[in-house]
Amino acid sequence: MFYKGKFSVDNSEQIIGYTDGNTWNGWATPFFEKSKLKEMKEKGYFEYFDVTYNKEDDSYYFQDLYEPEDEPEIFKGIDIETYSGKIHVYPIGTCNWTWEVEYYKFVKFEVSIIVVKGNETKERTYIIESPDSSIEATKKMVKKRIEKYNERRNNGFILLDGYMLKLKKIEKI
Repeated sequence: MFYKGKFSVDNSEQIIGYTDGNTWNGWATPFFEKSKLKEMKEKGYFEYFDVTYNKEDDSYYFQDLYEPEDEPEIFKGIDIETYSGKIHVYPIGTCNWTWEVEYYKFVKFEVSIIVVKGNETKERTYIIESPDSSIEATKKMVKKRIEKYNERRNNGFILLDGYMLKLKKIEKI
């Protein structure tokens, strides 16, 4: 699962991207939506590169202007799963540039799951932490987790007939 962070190289302005928390030599490994690439260019991230997009392979090619004989860096688009759903991103500079990250604050929610099976109703309440302060995005995240749990169990114990969710923000962490 990927979550949001604010990324920068060499004290440059931060750009919002996504990470799964893995690092490369201690540096962050970000992924960016296509819409963020224009912002990155405006903030000077690409000043030492000739950047081209190849629609055929859905990749960005970064040719170093000071080392034109070198092969270009290629950053191919991929789909990732975030707490808000699936998005398409590019690993610009991942495992090559010295990215720093400032993680978003997590928000604590009280989640009540009301499970209905036949005539029986059970309510379970949990405290969860979400990287997204949006109740709707957190509901999506909880629903995905419940559905994956149900698929693994595959015995009808939970969600066979239906369920409801109630969420309440508790505090920022």
